[in-house]
Amino acid sequence: MNAIPDNQTLLAENRVQWQGVVDYLESKQAGAGVIENIERLAIASPYALQQLHRHPEWIDALPRLEKFLLDAEIMDVDAKEKIDLQHVKKQLRLYRHQKMVEIIYLDVVGAIPVEMILRHLSDLADQLIRTALKACQLQLSAKHGQPLESNGDAMELNIIAMGKLGGRELNFSSDIDLICCYDSDGELSGYGQLSYQEYFNRLVRLTSQVLSEATAEGFVYRVDLRLRPWGESGPVALSHSALEHYYQLHGREWEQYAMVKARVLTGSEDSRKYLVSMLKPFVYRRYHDYRVFDGLAGLKQKIDSQAKSGKMRVNIKVGQGGIREIEFFVQAFQILKGGRNHQLQKTGIFACFDALEQDEIVDSETIQKLREAYCFLRLLENRIQMYNDQQTHDLPNNPGKPHRLLDRFLTAVLPTLRTIAESGSASLNPISKKRSLLTSCSIGSCNRKPGALCRPRQSSASAP
Repeated sequence: MNAIPDNQTLLAENRVQWQGVVDYLESKQAGAGVIENIERLAIASPYALQQLHRHPEWIDALPRLEKFLLDAEIMDVDAKEKIDLQHVKKQLRLYRHQKMVEIIYLDVVGAIPVEMILRHLSDLADQLIRTALKACQLQLSAKHGQPLESNGDAMELNIIAMGKLGGRELNFSSDIDLICCYDSDGELSGYGQLSYQEYFNRLVRLTSQVLSEATAEGFVYRVDLRLRPWGESGPVALSHSALEHYYQLHGREWEQYAMVKARVLTGSEDSRKYLVSMLKPFVYRRYHDYRVFDGLAGLKQKIDSQAKSGKMRVNIKVGQGGIREIEFFVQAFQILKGGRNHQLQKTGIFACFDALEQDEIVDSETIQKLREAYCFLRLLENRIQMYNDQQTHDLPNNPGKPHRLLDRFLTAVLPTLRTIAESGSASLNPISKKRSLLTSCSIGSCNRKPGALCRPRQSSASAP
């Protein structure tokens, strides 16, 4: 196993940025403990170091940071003033960078449980999406008019979060999968006399642009709308009746599987309740026909085929024993048993781990192994992605090179991970292989013992 490089070696590639941060800390007469913690942050994430070098005032709050808090408002979006979307884009990106640095600090220095890291990343995304939507809606409504409900209230766009965001388990650098809809059709009387569908289609595309466009400050999120009915050939926003008609007549098995993670982010309380009541019978059924089993078998075959690809052997998401396999294990039980067991009708995997164990659907030992393997892989995923704020699930190709990725964490586990991933004849199954790393490898300055990677189960259910 390679020797763990010292801190100065790990920081050498970004010595200019690090020196600028050190100069700022010294100007504030920061203590040795504060400097050490900021150094650990910089080693784990050159992205965070770069942001602190650009905005050194953000450092001031980090030593006092004990828990993650969102601001009440990212910016003041006033309907009485003309909306400057360029300003909105800049403020959203700066806010994301600042909050991401705080989350990295709580991860690397505070060693908070993985479940909470994922929750914080998701809550941040929720706030950024809502703020972008509000600004775009005000701009469009000022020009074209505001769609109205039958009672005269403003009609709001419903954004349904899918995938990791839907389960409040977003990783550090991730696309966000969204499906968008609205209450009912109608026509506006303002400029262009747009139909409600035309209005909401423009709103979705404008909001997506505000979030995903690359500017001098980067982007907020890459937005993926392809999970919508009819995919890329369908409109980006559908009325509730059109959405219901699609899933009743055309909904496919993979869409049922994907909808396990659906969570309605925006819209009136009544519209949210309606969507939940409409989608639940499509996802959770008391009785199943052969198509459900064939659909799950087909999905598993695709997962296995992708995992066996040579390129995926060091991919912690889709490789053998990776994140996707664990998620499929849980979501398959949700599809098959969720119609009769309401405890499985949850979007979050941690609550489902608990339900599977408590109702004795899966034995406790298996659940414990899956839970800890999942937390380990999600921690590793975030450490890989926070390095340069890049969406990747591949382990580095050069384990011999000193690498500050994961703040010594990966340096310790990389040789074992690579050996396991490349060994097709090992007797342990893929999930157990990765789970064994929790007890066989040092995790360096991660400050986490294997059993502390996840939140205690009794507190998981009470999480906000």
